[in-house]
Amino acid sequence: MNTDIKKILTEANNLNNQGKNEEAKILYFKILEDYPDNPDANHNLAIILIRENKVQEARLHIERFLSTDFPMAEYYNTAGRYYLMINEVDMAISLLEKSIDMNSNDPKPFYLKAVAHKQKSEFEEALPLFKKVYELQPNVPEIMNSYGVALASVQKYEESIEIYRKAIKINPESFDLCTNLALSLQKTHMYVEAKKNYKKALEIKPNDPFANLNFASMYQALGHKEKTLEYYSKAKEIIPNNSELYNNIGTAYGEFGEKLLAKEMYEKSLEIDPENFKVYRHYATTGLLKKDSQITRNMMAYYENEMIKPQDKAELGFGLGFIFDKEKEFTKAFNYLKNSHDFYERKYNYNIEKVKNEVNKMKEIYKKNKLPFSDKEIDISPIFIVGMPRSGTTMLERIISNNKNVDALGELTTISSIALRIKKGEIGFPEILNNLTEEDYTKIRADYIQAVKQITPDIKKRFTDKMPYNFLYIGLIRSLFPSCKIINIVRDSRDTCLSIYMLKLFGTHRYSHNLENLGKYYNMYFNLMDFWKEIFPENLHSEYESILTIRYEDLVYNTVEQTKIIMDYCQLDYTEGMERFDLNTNNVRTASNHQVREKMTNTSINRWKNYENSLDELLMNIDERSFYNS
Repeated sequence: MNTDIKKILTEANNLNNQGKNEEAKILYFKILEDYPDNPDANHNLAIILIRENKVQEARLHIERFLSTDFPMAEYYNTAGRYYLMINEVDMAISLLEKSIDMNSNDPKPFYLKAVAHKQKSEFEEALPLFKKVYELQPNVPEIMNSYGVALASVQKYEESIEIYRKAIKINPESFDLCTNLALSLQKTHMYVEAKKNYKKALEIKPNDPFANLNFASMYQALGHKEKTLEYYSKAKEIIPNNSELYNNIGTAYGEFGEKLLAKEMYEKSLEIDPENFKVYRHYATTGLLKKDSQITRNMMAYYENEMIKPQDKAELGFGLGFIFDKEKEFTKAFNYLKNSHDFYERKYNYNIEKVKNEVNKMKEIYKKNKLPFSDKEIDISPIFIVGMPRSGTTMLERIISNNKNVDALGELTTISSIALRIKKGEIGFPEILNNLTEEDYTKIRADYIQAVKQITPDIKKRFTDKMPYNFLYIGLIRSLFPSCKIINIVRDSRDTCLSIYMLKLFGTHRYSHNLENLGKYYNMYFNLMDFWKEIFPENLHSEYESILTIRYEDLVYNTVEQTKIIMDYCQLDYTEGMERFDLNTNNVRTASNHQVREKMTNTSINRWKNYENSLDELLMNIDERSFYNS
């Protein structure tokens, strides 16, 4: 490069750094008149044009500097940022990989590539990149916040909490850090600390709508109706025309048993944004939509529209499946449901064999070892309700918590969180079970009780934990609480699996998107419960077996008799009417929130027969021993 060009380029760069865009642009264009392929002039001019949102002009100069013989890593960073901005994400990723290959110690390309994967909802791919940025710059609160968000996005909430706490020590007045920490604490049921952080966030930004909205959702999780509606109302004052807010309020009303108010909120949400597609699904599950309603017709029109994204179509499909099931048009309902599940099956690519292998590892540990347990007597004694989702766990909890001496805590993730958090060196669950001592179990039990008290500080001595998937951790539960009550509620596997398939379930339910996997997962559960009964045949301090099995169908047909057995097993008094779960006023945070407000009926028994011709993949893979023979 000749001396004059160097001089002009230096002057242009100085102007650029001073924010004097127009003067800098004049000089860059002057260079490009004589040297149109000058990489530095093209690169720096592109940065200014990106800043000015002149997308097409910027692209010309980006393509020029990328075509040079020896592009620098910074060129790829700038180009990657540009292609991210115009949503050509795969192009951005490929360019940023080149930058990383050239300089693996520069945090920029790692960060931008992480953002690109996050933009594609590829959170598992984004996480190690955010981690790398954090390792390169470990004490920058903004980077720590991004890493924490990445951890939380793949449900690694405990790890995100650790990162957020470190970042807040550096910047205690960060609204984002306080809010994100509160969210992760909320997810792990650490409500006392979550409240403190939400309050801190609202002190920093009292009129932030989403902090108020998140605070409301926490009180919603706790079943505090007045506080829930108070904070939703504050958010509504700030953003009165936000569709998502009304959707959340509708969900809250559904959980509090106010179906008509839920309907009103969903309609308001759709009035603001008729393309908020998950609202249609939520509305449909109220059971108030008929096939000839205008809302349903709108759903079908969107569903047939080729411009609608596949994920949005899946949301609509779940809602339409629910509506046409109610209308007894079962073939149409199933087709909608299958198309929706097919989308999520492709997205998640669930591996049932991997899960079965983990379960088999755990079985081998319990076969070979008589594991120690925490034998210190305590007043608190949980009642664990386990089973497959949609088997009647919510109904059973509401029956038990009709006893005034029992608190209902719903579906706690505490046991699974504790299990996955237990580590000694690099050894984790389930292998860690070989290395736990009585002292370890005593400490873990204290952690569980502390987590419970975060939800209800004045918890009663008896309370229910009705997380269905705790069937995976019965061995751990028995070691923590040798004399606790465990009730396994079993429903005909065909009805259970169909009921699961009727809904869009989240997180740990990914097996549900494929009927073959669904059948195999049910078999795994069924066989594991047999295994636990063999390993733990007796219950300390009780004449009953270690695990009480209740058939959903028996509970439906002989409600009073079965309720008396349940209460006797739990060492609770039975009083007349205790079986009336529909009169229980506790809020419900599961897919059963509308159904459990209704009286007991037998309409859900043998429901699978309505879909028998569509369920070959399920019926071929499910153990016939799990069928109910009336």
